[in-house]
Amino acid sequence: MSLFHQRKRHFLHYNPKNHANGKRMIKFSYPAALTKGHRRMRFRRVELSIVLVLLLLARNGAASAQSVISARPPTIIALRADVGSIALDAVEDGNVSIMLMWRIEDFDDVLRIGLDQLIRAEWVSILEEGETLAPIGTRATRAVHPGDFAPLTYRMTVSSSSGELLTQQIITIPYATEDALPFIDMFESDTPGLDTAALLQRNALATVRWSVRDRRPGSQIRFEQVLSEQDVILVELPRQDLWLPSEGEIQVAPDVPLTEEIVRLRMSVFDLLTGEVYHMAELTLPLTGVPLPIPGLTPALTATDAPAEAEPTPEPTASAETTTNTPTIVSFTALPTSARSGESIIVSWNVENAANISIQEQEASGAEGLLYIELPPIGALSLRMPENAPGMIYILRARSADGTEITSQVVVARTS
Repeated sequence: MSLFHQRKRHFLHYNPKNHANGKRMIKFSYPAALTKGHRRMRFRRVELSIVLVLLLLARNGAASAQSVISARPPTIIALRADVGSIALDAVEDGNVSIMLMWRIEDFDDVLRIGLDQLIRAEWVSILEEGETLAPIGTRATRAVHPGDFAPLTYRMTVSSSSGELLTQQIITIPYATEDALPFIDMFESDTPGLDTAALLQRNALATVRWSVRDRRPGSQIRFEQVLSEQDVILVELPRQDLWLPSEGEIQVAPDVPLTEEIVRLRMSVFDLLTGEVYHMAELTLPLTGVPLPIPGLTPALTATDAPAEAEPTPEPTASAETTTNTPTIVSFTALPTSARSGESIIVSWNVENAANISIQEQEASGAEGLLYIELPPIGALSLRMPENAPGMIYILRARSADGTEITSQVVVARTS
């Protein structure tokens, strides 16, 4: 009988002992062949289940391992340059090239690599439009001066497709220190002269050009005007960047000279940290237009210094022809009307019918300063607000030939 038919038939087993004991028990059972077949099928099902579980575990494990690897962020292992230092002159000339080398691990093709240089405190890409970089590679770039006192600085970035910065690395290339001291090869101007009226109105400009060799890192260029041996002022106009290149052109704003009929401009190269001056050069520019009065300076007269009183002028006779001309102060101004300590003050005047003109300095506290004598009828003085002075008063005295005197004064307040 086949196993199929055996599964369809039930077998009744009767136990006489149970009947003798008053128990009735009927037990159904399957043939032994049928039981063994069931066991084999169960084992096969278990084996198949185990195999399926192992396959699922293996697949899930591989997926988990793959997800762990892909989740690890990229890392820039190295970013280097083929030079350890570079001369400042070569960078300013723009004729030197640098080779950058890098290596990035755990990089994915969907990521983006950027390469920038720090220019005037901003990162500027050195890559061309549409250019892409491999995770391992090199690239040559022309060294561009950063426009300030910082060394050459480059940055490599790795970003996601959405632009999120994932990692970056920065490299700096210091400037080589030159043994020779900086030297001014050229300091000149094409300005033929400075108009005195423009100087008085503080809008005179001169264009100067310069060239410096063997420039050192941390050195700076400065332009000044020499008013006297003790008085030197800065004549640079406001500009966006403190740094000045080793070769260039700039406009300066000179002031009215104090002791000479020329404008003396001075250029110097110095160390910003120590103040050490490496080299200086000067040029002079002539004045054009109405001549400026460059009077001699004498201390204010004291009671003992006062000149002897002049002998009285004899009374004119009736027959003598006399003409009395009273002095007239056409204008007397001081600009600006307020100034800080050390700032320039332009005092100008226009007087008619005067044989003697003088201007007395006086602080607002009453202390007298310098006395300017033998001034021309029309002129101007470039003065300074004294240190710690509360303000200045300038008194103009004009006296005619017959002794008639008139005065006028202007006040310049001090600002903090």
